[in-house]
Amino acid sequence: MIGFENHLNVFHYANEGLDSDLAAGLAAWLNSENLELYFRQFSGHTQVNATDLRNMQYPARENLIALGQALTPEHWSDQDEMDKLVKLHVFGQLDDDPGGHGVTSPAEQTVADARTFLKALQFDAERHNERSALVLLALAQLHPGQPWDEATNPPLRTVEIMDFLRAHHGRDYKPNTRETIRRQTLHQFAAAGLVVQNPDQPDRPINSPKWCYQLTDPAIALIHKYKTKEFASALADYLEKLPGLLQQYTADRELMRIPLTLPGGKTLALSPGGQNPLIRDMIEKFCPAYTPGGEILYIGDAGNKWQHVEREAFTDLGVVFDEHGKMPDLVVFMPNKNWLVLLEAASSHGPVHVQRFSELKTLFAASTAELVFVSCFPSRAEMRKDLAQIAWETEVWCADSPNRIIHFDGKRYLEPENTPSK
Repeated sequence: MIGFENHLNVFHYANEGLDSDLAAGLAAWLNSENLELYFRQFSGHTQVNATDLRNMQYPARENLIALGQALTPEHWSDQDEMDKLVKLHVFGQLDDDPGGHGVTSPAEQTVADARTFLKALQFDAERHNERSALVLLALAQLHPGQPWDEATNPPLRTVEIMDFLRAHHGRDYKPNTRETIRRQTLHQFAAAGLVVQNPDQPDRPINSPKWCYQLTDPAIALIHKYKTKEFASALADYLEKLPGLLQQYTADRELMRIPLTLPGGKTLALSPGGQNPLIRDMIEKFCPAYTPGGEILYIGDAGNKWQHVEREAFTDLGVVFDEHGKMPDLVVFMPNKNWLVLLEAASSHGPVHVQRFSELKTLFAASTAELVFVSCFPSRAEMRKDLAQIAWETEVWCADSPNRIIHFDGKRYLEPENTPSK
């Protein structure tokens, strides 16, 4: 038996399946930027019905087959590269390849030159494709046809990079492309030492909207030499010094990390910014006072969610959770009382309110240990902002008054919800 969901549209040829190359080419066409821009001209609804599909015009069968034959698995994960194949096999437009062959305008030549530059820096294919070349041009603030020695390097947020490309290079990247630019280009540029992150505030929280990127001084000096006779020697010098530069940039970032000592003496370093300073206070001030002898089973580092997790201990307690679930910021097990203390750093994610209380109970429903819920604030002033949201049957702790705890149950003192009143 075969079942179809009632919004599924099926393409067929004379009530039979399509040739695999034709199907692949058709899928690429339907997922291309060209078709999206065309479809948006006459349709504002979110669902595409069969009438819409029948009324649209399609490339010739032989073009779609050629497109399908040219596709590789890598193309499906790179919208830019797939769109280039569509342009080539459907419209006959040549790609602005790194060598500059086939380019027809100053804008295309500038992008092609940027790709050649990135290739010279030994970046892989994904990092010298069109998207990465455009990101480089935005970081250098270079317009089409502008000389390379006029490049600058202001710190730019991802949205500012996209705005520059829209305004000066005619590339209207959609908002959901922001993460692709960040994860598939900017992160690798940073890892290679081409850009530095947050030069104005290295300890900026990782989820800050002000997170920015800037071409390094050595990189901008090399860019100024590009397309000149001095470039070859400048490139060799840059690549020779690169390992040292990378070590320096990494060391600068590591200096900003937050050192942490766990109750057993183990040391960790948390990412700078975010709620991590408060998490350090929770571990070094709250735990000795209120969970003596407790075992820290989980720490939610802002930069690495699973940096510290005792999976076997959770399994022994019957807790199995979804890797994508929203964990508390700190989990401490008290074996002498069989309590699992769930602490939230309210400076970033809010306190244990009614909804979060329910989420945590569901997430740890299989626990054989009793649950204790604690909202942690940097100060009582910060707590006052969220006072009305804090759930009953929970506790509140403020780092500026570490020896005091506030009880939102009226009867119990840091005990599980179902513990009988004393």
